[in-house]
Amino acid sequence: MSLRKRIGLLLELCCVAMSSGSNTTVDLGDLQLGFLPFDMIPADTVKLLAKNNSIAALPYFPPYSYMEIVHLNQNFLTVVPDFTNISGTLEKLMLASNRIATVSESSIQILRKLRVLSLWRNRITSPFPDMDLTIGTELKILNLMFNRLTGFPRLNVIGAGLLELHMGGNSIQDEGDFSALGLYPNLQKLRLSSCNLTDMPDLTGLLHNANNTALYIDLSNNKLNRLPTAALSNLTGTEWTFDLSNNSIGYLPNMMFAKLDSRFNIDVQGNPLNCERGASWINWVQHTGRLNITGYPCQFDGSRDGTTTSESVQSK
Repeated sequence: MSLRKRIGLLLELCCVAMSSGSNTTVDLGDLQLGFLPFDMIPADTVKLLAKNNSIAALPYFPPYSYMEIVHLNQNFLTVVPDFTNISGTLEKLMLASNRIATVSESSIQILRKLRVLSLWRNRITSPFPDMDLTIGTELKILNLMFNRLTGFPRLNVIGAGLLELHMGGNSIQDEGDFSALGLYPNLQKLRLSSCNLTDMPDLTGLLHNANNTALYIDLSNNKLNRLPTAALSNLTGTEWTFDLSNNSIGYLPNMMFAKLDSRFNIDVQGNPLNCERGASWINWVQHTGRLNITGYPCQFDGSRDGTTTSESVQSK
């Protein structure tokens, strides 16, 4: 049976099984396709799944009145395709694990309904284009993990609605410009894991933003060796979660949390913490009422108990 006949049969089966009104899902994943057979894809398709194929280019993407989700992970794309014809409906675009090296402003700017964009594990280098997306774009989640970026994207206007920014696995510079984070007043999740950071980054523009009521910051699997005393002082908001696991942090400064107005959750598992230096701190923690420390391996008398490294020490 020819590939085209196999695709036709697959489409017939999948669309009968997965269609509900105008809610058709077409799954063409894992077929070693070098192209998308648009003439065989139903006009009422809402979700198009075409991961793990051999698609190197999409010179034309035809109009689909209901297309909301496109998955093209694990292909051979080198640029973001032109989705102009579905720009009014596309909400989720997955382009992870391709070979994309650059991203043009126009390729994203036109997608005014886009809420989720994943460019995870591509070859994108800095600078990521500054984008003045003023035409009502609705982006909430941007995943740029494991590329070749050294700085943050500056997304004007669109940033006000951004809830999650995933930047882990890039070579973010310690002395880099972190001020772009101030463009995202509603950010709830920031991932900076595996970025080879040796110093606590300057997150001032983000941490002191009045709109942040709950924020998760992932700094795990870096090379942090110290935490500045004033790094988290005078923070506002409801709750903060910091993942500091698997770094090289030797101790936690007593005064680091001296002025707390929020609830803090901190994970310090996998750090070479000095218990003799941290014993007084852990006693102080017990009476703050605002800290939950995971992975602190020290006993109150300054001794080390390896059996408690995965337990939480909660304030009473």
